[in-house]
Amino acid sequence: MSEYKYVVDTQSKVVQAKREGLQKGIKKVALNLKAIGMPIGQIVQATGLTEQQINKL
Repeated sequence: MSEYKYVVDTQSKVVQAKREGLQKGIKKVALNLKAIGMPIGQIVQATGLTEQQINKL
């Protein structure tokens, strides 16, 4: 049973790491779009982030 728990824990960590990496990438894209002057509304549409999240970048 402990081997099963290890596999499940490892898979969970991999999934979490992928999510975190994806979020970092999305935020970087939003920051780049903001830097080139794209309107916040379009950045919201492109990234799925909220206006508040984008303004904090």
